[in-house]
Amino acid sequence: MKKDKRKKISDNYLKSPNNARKVADFPNNNPDPCSLIPVPCSPSPFSFIKFAENKKTKTVILIISTVCFISCLLILILQSMKKPINWNEKDFLYFKDAFNYSVFPILIWFFYFRKRFTVSIVLLSSSFLVYLSSYSIVISFIGHEAINHFFRFPLFLFFFTALVYIIKHFVPANSSCVKLIDEPLKKKGNPKESVICFLSGAVLGALFFIFIFGTNVLDFSYVDWLKADWSQQPNQDLPQHYYGWVSFRDSSWLFPIGLIDNIVYPFKVSVIYTDSIPLFAIIFKLFDNILPEIFQYFGLFGIMCYALQGAIGALIIKRLNGNLIQSVIGSLLFILSTAMMQRMFFHTTAAAHFIILLCILECLSNGSRKLRNHIIIWSLILVLSLLIHIMFIPKVILFMLFRLYCLKGKVKIYPIIITTISVLFLAMYCFGSFHFVGFMTETGGSLGSASANLNSFVNPLGTSRFFGSLPFTEGFSHERYAYLGLGLILFCILYIAYIIVKRARKEKILYYESVYNLRIPFAVLVLSFFIYSLSPTISLNEYRLFTYPVMPPLIYLWDIFRSAGKFSWPIIYIIMTFCLWKIIILFSWKKSLLVLIALLSIQWLDIGNFTIDYGKPYKERITYKTDLPDPGWQEIVIGKKHIMFMDDRWPYLYSFRNLAADNKLTTNDTYLARTNQKLIAEYKNNEFEKLLNNMGRDDTVYIFSEYTDKLEFLYENTDMSLFVIDNIIVGVR
Repeated sequence: MKKDKRKKISDNYLKSPNNARKVADFPNNNPDPCSLIPVPCSPSPFSFIKFAENKKTKTVILIISTVCFISCLLILILQSMKKPINWNEKDFLYFKDAFNYSVFPILIWFFYFRKRFTVSIVLLSSSFLVYLSSYSIVISFIGHEAINHFFRFPLFLFFFTALVYIIKHFVPANSSCVKLIDEPLKKKGNPKESVICFLSGAVLGALFFIFIFGTNVLDFSYVDWLKADWSQQPNQDLPQHYYGWVSFRDSSWLFPIGLIDNIVYPFKVSVIYTDSIPLFAIIFKLFDNILPEIFQYFGLFGIMCYALQGAIGALIIKRLNGNLIQSVIGSLLFILSTAMMQRMFFHTTAAAHFIILLCILECLSNGSRKLRNHIIIWSLILVLSLLIHIMFIPKVILFMLFRLYCLKGKVKIYPIIITTISVLFLAMYCFGSFHFVGFMTETGGSLGSASANLNSFVNPLGTSRFFGSLPFTEGFSHERYAYLGLGLILFCILYIAYIIVKRARKEKILYYESVYNLRIPFAVLVLSFFIYSLSPTISLNEYRLFTYPVMPPLIYLWDIFRSAGKFSWPIIYIIMTFCLWKIIILFSWKKSLLVLIALLSIQWLDIGNFTIDYGKPYKERITYKTDLPDPGWQEIVIGKKHIMFMDDRWPYLYSFRNLAADNKLTTNDTYLARTNQKLIAEYKNNEFEKLLNNMGRDDTVYIFSEYTDKLEFLYENTDMSLFVIDNIIVGVR
């Protein structure tokens, strides 16, 4: 009865001459009578929104916003001119008012330009609440002084809005704006072609390594370049790597397998924390009896990294439906990675970027493997990461979780995760990863100082021919290096412009259905790497925008992988893979070759000078000169077994390591990637007390960095002999 009455009212409304509308006015010629029932005239709750979205209103606000922005920009410039170039934290807060007023107009302009007032209000409110809640945590744990950081909300909001904009435009959620086609990433091709791709890429990588670094480093008996003082170059860790291998070779076999008993005597530490490429160290120690007395494998590792970088890069392009020529030429883009170059023979083990490429290659597989094969592959990659550089482990785990999410429904995910993680922990135990590390007692002093910067991907830090270095906050500049190169940057800009033009013309954008369905987990993967690389201190240029607190026990676990900037490396290779894939699908194979050659040419023009200059020092043979040239040292160490540093400073550390290696002596302290300074300090204090009680060891050479009252007491009241050699205070009994 009610439905009939409602229909009668609607029919009468349609028949009314004042309200009559043509049927053609309705979509599909199907009017909805219920939508035409008259509503009592009352103020609409959205009247303000209608007023705000009025064309004249938007024009006025846009003009006001532009004027405000220019005015505030001038205020910022005037205020900055009164300050020195190197602004500190207080200087940043000094112009906080102008900073706020300069950002809000940008946001207002952005929202009106997008014509989404309602969505903008929701976005503003939600982001404001998120920001406010985060700073309530800061105030609770740090103090009320942190409220000053609240003035940085606008910039946080700006980046938050930009992120939403990027996701909205380049990860479209509305299938009506895209054209989906079903085409797998991998075609079934000739297995011989894949072998040729692998070998060709490996040859290109090896030739590039020889072109840059020469062949001297490949001489197994040439070790002077590893022992030399590289204080003028950013690779002072080479002696640490070499002496770690020498100490492991001279150490007896222990269990766990990777333990060394002669570099932090009387404690034992794993070769994993010497950055001596544990995989190679263990393999070559097995052949210790047939190896020459002087032997190094770091040059071999370097050329292997470049060969695998090219080989796996070629397979990735082949997996993306590239043909043989595309795969081989495209592999040069991976070989030209400046992030890899910057680590080679600096943090040598961290140059094994082929591990990241292995993960990408596995993520592009068709997923038709059996459960055990997935377990074997990811377990091998994790163990390989452990035996090269432990910092690759969390990166591999993130890739594995992404891949397993893509395979949900096809394989059982939880057995793979549980088994692979169990294998990893078993391997860590067998190689001594849990032995004598102090990360559970340290507080992660490098957190924040080793994080990436928001400008990392476009900041060449002296490696570009065309662009100068951008400023950055205090800390380790090398940890923030993730420069893409001009070729990749230009291609990304052109592709973004292509997408914008397509959307402006309301043309459908071509997407492969298999890739389109993974857009959300893929975005989560990239954002996970990006957020971790920036954390916990978010910085732009020389400004620290804000720092969020990291509470125990997370901070102790985080301290293991505190060099967060390294997590930007996977993003570099994901961008490379994406660009190469787009070149393959957007162009014919002949045109794609021209695009690839152009991209590689621009890339080389940009970073070529840095690449060549970086390898020059290694092409010339050098002769190692110790900082302890006095021949009296050889007389002192006769009949001795230990060299003991008695304080926290290590004068001429690697010269003493060289002296210890040549004479088969132990040391009680050294520089390691991870150690337990608390136990070492306690042992030093105990030994010093024994010296004061005239209970020193006859088989030990004691090294002191400065003369103190305690040393004077030793000299006058014990049988300890003190003398100075090469400006070093030495004590023997």
